[in-house]
Amino acid sequence: MTEAASSEALERMLTFTRRTLLLSLVCALLLACTSTLAGAATSTTTSQKFSASLTWTSFVASQTRSVKLIYKFPRPSKSFSYQLSKKTGSAWLPVASVTKKGNFKGRKRMTVGKLFAGRTVKVGKYHVALSCADGRKLLSFHIVPFSGRLTKKSFTVAAAKSVRLIYGFSKPSKSFAYRLSIKKGSKWRLVKNAKTTKNTRRLYLTGVKTARLKKLFGGKKIVLGSYRLKISSAYSTRQLNFKVVKSADPAVSTGGSGSGSGSGSTAGADFTISGGVSGLEPGLTMPIELTLTNPNSSKIYVTHLAVSMAADSTPSGCDRDTNFSPITQSNASSANPITVPAKGKVTLTSAPRAPQITFLNLSTPQDVCKDKSFVLTFSGSAHS
Repeated sequence: MTEAASSEALERMLTFTRRTLLLSLVCALLLACTSTLAGAATSTTTSQKFSASLTWTSFVASQTRSVKLIYKFPRPSKSFSYQLSKKTGSAWLPVASVTKKGNFKGRKRMTVGKLFAGRTVKVGKYHVALSCADGRKLLSFHIVPFSGRLTKKSFTVAAAKSVRLIYGFSKPSKSFAYRLSIKKGSKWRLVKNAKTTKNTRRLYLTGVKTARLKKLFGGKKIVLGSYRLKISSAYSTRQLNFKVVKSADPAVSTGGSGSGSGSGSTAGADFTISGGVSGLEPGLTMPIELTLTNPNSSKIYVTHLAVSMAADSTPSGCDRDTNFSPITQSNASSANPITVPAKGKVTLTSAPRAPQITFLNLSTPQDVCKDKSFVLTFSGSAHS
């Protein structure tokens, strides 16, 4: 009896041990599967997606050559396509459609003008749908009849001289007017107003123009306060607000400035080039104002101007190729030269005569570029 009971107890113990080991093995397998599935879910969640953005979303037709579309492939893709559509009534009608095959990877950029594939750029609202193997992105932008913006919206009296008004026309206009007012209590008091009218039948205001904000004051003293600037074309009006403050507002500090000097050669003698740009902020395209000085006793004709910015001239962490578009050069050419009088000088203040630089507005922080300066190099050629 005692021996039988001991044998039975031993058998029960062995059975319990086998079941415990089997249950432990099953639990281990379940935990391994759960870990694998969790890892897969984490991998899917953290994987990068196809991304795209525009440096501006509202601009005039001529600015399609400077506004950039920036897109990034998270991994190599064998295809890339886009379809541009324009809103007509309540419908979106196709304007251009492009599909490309190849090996697309990394970060890319193109001008918005290229999206139109040679078709006429018209005023209106647009969608562009971009696709690759890793996803699809839909962006919107608006080609407006008349636009205007200030390079800064809050600045000190001392900084006012660097602020620019950039305005443009999609539709040619016979007139441009502005009205500058300062707020006094609950009312607005006129500071200065002016109007330019093209009286010649075939002469119109077109493209993009630049004006110094200080010049809009018409020689009147700039004082602290809140201002309203209304600008008008023959068919549209825009209102821009800005403040003149005691100290600079870090939230609206400039992105940077650039200056430089250089020289050009002629068949007989040299001339000098100086100038720069200031008040740059992310998303802005601004002219690089150049002064051409002719020390010779006869006038010269400048047929070529080139501006460059070395990769190592920007501050550490503010990568040139990431933050700036390639410089748009002056349109000076043999067929369209710039005349500089003898012993005189000419200052180029707006495109297409002056070159342009674009500070891209990225989705990543660009504080490292703010309040910094960079070096520009100028060169050119001319004949007498």
